[in-house]
Amino acid sequence: MNKSGIVKIFILVLLLAGFGACAADNTEKNIEESISESADYTDPMALARLIEEGEPEHLVVDVRTPAEFTGGHIPSAVNIPVSEIGDQPPSVPKDRLVVVYCRSGARSSRAAESLRALGYTRVVDFGGIYRWEGKTVTGE
Repeated sequence: MNKSGIVKIFILVLLLAGFGACAADNTEKNIEESISESADYTDPMALARLIEEGEPEHLVVDVRTPAEFTGGHIPSAVNIPVSEIGDQPPSVPKDRLVVVYCRSGARSSRAAESLRALGYTRVVDFGGIYRWEGKTVTGE
């Protein structure tokens, strides 16, 4: 085999090794994504872990009235009343995880449907705040 043949084989080996490394990185990323996707954020403990750890990136939305929100809400939640969610949807990428809740679950169900209709792809309906087992925050 001549010198140019050896160089071509060497380049081919380097390319294949690079593709293998990329595939391994993507596999790890896919595993991490599937783990975070498989979490059941309708479960109060899973939602508490999500809020505490901050990963994956997410937004918790309280769809109750401002007065209800001020009276006590889940930590890190933002208030977007269900009546306004169609006109003022969350200003996050539409593939971001968005967890919605209300008092009993009826409004959060409507809000989740509205968000999906607006193109949000990772919407979780937590249901009613009465299911929340952690402390709540009062005020705005």
